[in-house]
Amino acid sequence: MSKLATLKNLLLLLGIVLLLVSFFNPIVANPYPNTCFGAFYGFNSYFFFAAVIILVLAVVLSEEKSEIVESGSKLAEKNQNGKILDLIRNLLEEDEFKIIKLVLENEGITQDSLHFKTGFSQSKISMIIKKLEEKNLIVREKFGKTYKIYTSPWLRNMLEEGNVDYQKDFEKLKNWCEED
Repeated sequence: MSKLATLKNLLLLLGIVLLLVSFFNPIVANPYPNTCFGAFYGFNSYFFFAAVIILVLAVVLSEEKSEIVESGSKLAEKNQNGKILDLIRNLLEEDEFKIIKLVLENEGITQDSLHFKTGFSQSKISMIIKKLEEKNLIVREKFGKTYKIYTSPWLRNMLEEGNVDYQKDFEKLKNWCEED
């Protein structure tokens, strides 16, 4: 079970426990038993609102996970179970592959966003993008003071169509990667 799923389950459990405590615990539900306003006069809304916030957070986490799973499955379908990405992973350095994968998932991502998503320094991002652009894997477009990064049209077509002559494309990628 992933850390995100474990966190979601713990948040759901905590939220449900807080809801039950806020409604059924006599000390929390009625801290002033000698009043004439009934059982919910002293209803402690802190537990209730904490439970609601925790449950909403658990739902948001589960939606984010489902979006990640959907985008990953769409990408895997389009590139024949990840064979093309595996080929690219084997030909590129690890940092270059992280960048190309983020660009594939977020077409038109800014160079600044890559900096925040990867944790790499701005200069490292710039050097990696320059290498990938020289290998004709990405295309940069000026966007204000930064750049928007897109995958090159041939790579995007290869991933979308999935009908790939692996030998030919492997040689093409290998030649570009060896041009360093």
